[in-house]
Amino acid sequence: MWNYEYTAIADVDLEEIWNHYQETDTWNQWDAGIASVSLRGPFQNGTEGTLLQQGNTVPFWLEQVEKHRSFSVMANMSHTNVKIEFSHVLQKQKEGLHITHGIVLEGAEAKKWGEIIGHELSKDIPAAVSRLVHLCGGVIK
Repeated sequence: MWNYEYTAIADVDLEEIWNHYQETDTWNQWDAGIASVSLRGPFQNGTEGTLLQQGNTVPFWLEQVEKHRSFSVMANMSHTNVKIEFSHVLQKQKEGLHITHGIVLEGAEAKKWGEIIGHELSKDIPAAVSRLVHLCGGVIK
């Protein structure tokens, strides 16, 4: 297994953040690595879609969708036995909204692939969270 996680604390409306999560056509406004997203159905567990990322079309499905709390974008890396999870978790705390985005690679070759592409996959996560908060009219603390 290989993983990366980033948490920001922000003064931002949880509902606004959740709305941008559900509106997949806005993902490219806050995640620079995504050119476009197509979801084939409602924003719920098991719904499949595709995203265009760095010139590659990546099929995915949603898991762990819990309104106003969390969701994960799951994908299988082609030509490997590695599954990728892009997790998104919201936790309301006294000091502000904790926004955690992470990546987990699982499978027999996960550690190897994490060392090869992990930095590239995770390097823009802090900026993406910041853009998301700004897009929703909030401020990172």
